[in-house]
Amino acid sequence: MSFLKKQSVGFYFIIVTIIALLSSLVCYLSNCKTKYYTSFGVDTSLVAFLIIGIVVEAAYIIGVNKAVQGVVIDVFAVAGGVFCMLAMVAFLRVRAYSIATILTFQNNDSNLSDMKGAIVAMVLCAAAVVLSILSSYMRVVKED
Repeated sequence: MSFLKKQSVGFYFIIVTIIALLSSLVCYLSNCKTKYYTSFGVDTSLVAFLIIGIVVEAAYIIGVNKAVQGVVIDVFAVAGGVFCMLAMVAFLRVRAYSIATILTFQNNDSNLSDMKGAIVAMVLCAAAVVLSILSSYMRVVKED
């Protein structure tokens, strides 16, 4: 319990960022198995960016709580946001054309349902980007 008492607001923002990234990854992978998106396959760069973002955010929390100081920890604070943003750009690259196609030419209930899953995954990733940027300006551990 003393571990949680010494955590500041930034810690909780990073935890929510990790949860948003993980949820985005799960939504994306389940969206890849839908009828419309099965033929597109899984984009490995998007999955890699999401996983690296999760790992970097977790490493930042661990490093700050171990009282590690230096350039590496400062880079982790920024790198988490960078990988979240790269994941968001990869989402747009992978799904923007198909969303436009569904909305204009292939507008039926099945395709719209598949598209909604893609949009949910993108919104979760966008939320992770915002949370990661905000958390990089906040303290993770309270000062004594």
